[in-house]
Amino acid sequence: MEEKYVELLKTKCDEENYKKLMELNNPELHNFIAKYVELCNPLSVFVRTDSLKDTRYIRDKAKELGEETQLLIDGHTVHFDGYFDQARDKENTKFL
Repeated sequence: MEEKYVELLKTKCDEENYKKLMELNNPELHNFIAKYVELCNPLSVFVRTDSLKDTRYIRDKAKELGEETQLLIDGHTVHFDGYFDQARDKENTKFL
């Protein structure tokens, strides 16, 4: 990974997420991610794995931020997309 990106990723990722990213051992991927972290300047970067812990985090965060609303059926939520929302349009959406 380019040296200029090391500090950027360390500041945007907490220790756990930085470790998950580095475990991929793919400098080209690290540079790609860092390039867009630099461009988009998110407050933080979360690296999702297939773990139940990460799945729970995503679901809980979506509810916490009001992006999803809990339904009466346990484990189910609902959200509403705007008319021009492309979040599910894989052909035209590069980043989520």
